[in-house]
Amino acid sequence: MTDDAMEYLDNISIGELRRWLGEVQQKETTERLMVAIGYKQGIEISTLSEWYGWPETTIEEWFEEFDSNPLPQVIDETERYHYGQVTPFTPPVEATVEYLNYEVLDDYGWDIDDDDLFEKSHDADLDAEDFGRIEVGIDESILEAAEKRGFQWPFACRGGACSNCVVILKEGEIAMPGNTILSDEMIEQYDARLTCVGVPITENIKLIYNAKHHPVLDELRLPPRRF
Repeated sequence: MTDDAMEYLDNISIGELRRWLGEVQQKETTERLMVAIGYKQGIEISTLSEWYGWPETTIEEWFEEFDSNPLPQVIDETERYHYGQVTPFTPPVEATVEYLNYEVLDDYGWDIDDDDLFEKSHDADLDAEDFGRIEVGIDESILEAAEKRGFQWPFACRGGACSNCVVILKEGEIAMPGNTILSDEMIEQYDARLTCVGVPITENIKLIYNAKHHPVLDELRLPPRRF
């Protein structure tokens, strides 16, 4: 971590960070504030990384942002980026994405909220099309990564304007610069994300793809044509 970032953090009190906890709405922003509070209390970055699941480099880059921007601006950008409204604040990272086909849930009578969904999928000996893992590079969207590895995941617009490529996020975090279709409720309550503009910002992700027929998302689909 740079000396400048450490010096700037020294000028932000734990009380100020805690006051902001009552103002923010997004889980990501809350976790970042908690990480900053922990660091101010003397907890090592490596320990904070283990607790919250953020890479150490991501935590360091977030602290370094204080070097040039006041705390309210940093928080505001983090809140708005969650909905794809600003340039990525957290850089994309190389990630392992574990995926499950939404159609499998009906086939096996599973519920999307089952805590052991991926464990059951592993035991079910599903085909690679329905269940498996892909590696996503730092310069790839999740959809691009799937396609490069031979999979034909649904899409239509490739620009964040429909729900054809939508997935349900079960673990980790995906940022969506360019999302214009998913509402706050869909993102927060249903954990919906778009793979065409979706980039991993955590190193491990679990998702349910082919979720375009989810009752809440179905009406946002475009005709299944490839532009």
